[in-house]
Amino acid sequence: MGDKSIRVVTWNVNRRGAYALDALKGLAQPDVLTLQEVTFNQRKDFEERLRVMGFKCCPDSQHHRGGKRYGNLIAVASRWTIDLVEPRYSKAKPPWCELLVQASVYVDGRSFLVINVHIPNGSNYGWKKIDTFNALRDVVSKAKGKPCIVAGDFNEPQLIPLQDGGRLVTWGQEWNAR
Repeated sequence: MGDKSIRVVTWNVNRRGAYALDALKGLAQPDVLTLQEVTFNQRKDFEERLRVMGFKCCPDSQHHRGGKRYGNLIAVASRWTIDLVEPRYSKAKPPWCELLVQASVYVDGRSFLVINVHIPNGSNYGWKKIDTFNALRDVVSKAKGKPCIVAGDFNEPQLIPLQDGGRLVTWGQEWNAR
């Protein structure tokens, strides 16, 4: 980490095969890579291709949850040392725990957290989206001053003009992360 910067790429591969990682060659050389929508059947192919690209893979969230066959998995990869961290929730867990994974990354004797989340869309899952954001806030608040990178697919809606003096209230607007 000579220049002290960390390059992060987050990507919803949307159930594409591991060949999709070839798009990173020559375009980006991330230090940390977070992926969403890697299916159970694709996991080994992604892990192998990431190893060939020089990454160390963190066990994904599905593997860590006991091998239940959910449709989506989350993977975190790093060229540095990486360990999966079990997210601890003081309140309710997210509706789908496999969509939130946390890892500690170690570089030059120091560490930082990487949280990779796939927030469900609100149009199909309503309050499950809000519940997932609340669980994410809970996990981030437990970082307690440790450097933390939050990445993922937030399924944000398209930005459209508000009508009739409407007001847009964002998830983090009422919460100060400091």
